[in-house]
Amino acid sequence: MGKVQKGNKELGCRDDFDATIIKSRFGFEKENIQNDIPSLIFTLEHKDGVLSQVAYSTGSGWKIVDDGRRIEHQMRRNVVRGSMYGFFQERVLVGLKVDMRGRGTPTEADTWTGLMFHWKIEEISPVVSLPNEKTGKIIHLLPTKYLGGLEFSNISPEEELLQLFELIKPSIPNATYEKWKSKLLNNSQTK
Repeated sequence: MGKVQKGNKELGCRDDFDATIIKSRFGFEKENIQNDIPSLIFTLEHKDGVLSQVAYSTGSGWKIVDDGRRIEHQMRRNVVRGSMYGFFQERVLVGLKVDMRGRGTPTEADTWTGLMFHWKIEEISPVVSLPNEKTGKIIHLLPTKYLGGLEFSNISPEEELLQLFELIKPSIPNATYEKWKSKLLNNSQTK
């Protein structure tokens, strides 16, 4: 695991991998706990089952609501492009041309859950200042290729879970998976 500089902090981070966003919430990064700027924090599941986290700051003025499920701003509807979260959104929507219609809004954390990307560490030049109030380049983990995602429509939570399992292909015995799948589907049909 190599070292990556994020602002003035060094942290260990994988580079050049495929992973699915299995959890998404708004919160505060550990190193920015004193700061009032929230971040969108993803839990990524790598193909080998390893979990990691990556965070994208929203910019100032955003307030976390609904236990991290949403953010609100008094004067804005969208995050600014110069924030890391704005940069992430532009990468996904414009750069990778991912059709996000029907998934939710960028102010809702669950909008991103279930999407799979190829991720790489990149050096970028954000418009906003770095945490130490200086401007310059920053190194951050970003998606570089869209690999698909779960469609969230009017299906049951059990069926969504099955879609996620089939997408990430967990390493469990086939017989165990089929037994679990049968019970899960029977449970969703009896509701």
